[in-house]
Amino acid sequence: MLMKKTRGKRNWIILLSVVLVAALAIGTTLAYLSVQTDALTNGFTFVGADPKGDNDMKAKLTETDWNEDTSGKNLVPGSEVKKNPVITNTSDVEISEWVALKITFQRGDNGEALTDAELEALLEVVSIDWNTTDWSEYDGNGAVDISDIYYYNTQLAQYEETSPLFRIVTISEAATNKQMDALIAMGGFNIYVEGAALQGDMGGTTPFTDAEEAKDDLAALFVEVEPEVEI
Repeated sequence: MLMKKTRGKRNWIILLSVVLVAALAIGTTLAYLSVQTDALTNGFTFVGADPKGDNDMKAKLTETDWNEDTSGKNLVPGSEVKKNPVITNTSDVEISEWVALKITFQRGDNGEALTDAELEALLEVVSIDWNTTDWSEYDGNGAVDISDIYYYNTQLAQYEETSPLFRIVTISEAATNKQMDALIAMGGFNIYVEGAALQGDMGGTTPFTDAEEAKDDLAALFVEVEPEVEI
């Protein structure tokens, strides 16, 4: 885990790099706080084949329904897998946060992002119960893409958590042998989840009036950079 702190005029900006998850690019005029959560990669296979320190802004990404040892293993048509990514504002100070999640679909065998053809094959078999009430898709096209960013529609107070972005991943009961073989051939699939947060209300002042105003800055946090140290 790599953590850096960069001094701005008044505020601290926290960078967190975990595995190959990027931190963010910082400009000298940035006037608000931001933080990234650890990322989660969950593998789905088929039958047949925290920043340290006190007085910091913090956020944590968790999935209480996911079991690393048993979830997403040996799936068959009709399987349902519980998966509930949420972000919690774990800041040491009384500060609200605007938060977002980035979802990337990967091959299970090598962790590479799916191609368009592989995503099409996946979506013929797999469905996800997206929470479109509390979360909004950044690009707003309503389609599931290889990578998508979703931002939470309200601020999180200190110690408050979001509702899950989704709860259930379902394998279609109507999936054919050919469709299942296509997923088995790529080693199943991973759902790679990253989280990020921006400073919200603090002491009655906030850089953003609503989630729509904050979304571009949230999306900009999900930037790939070369890790400075080996994990």
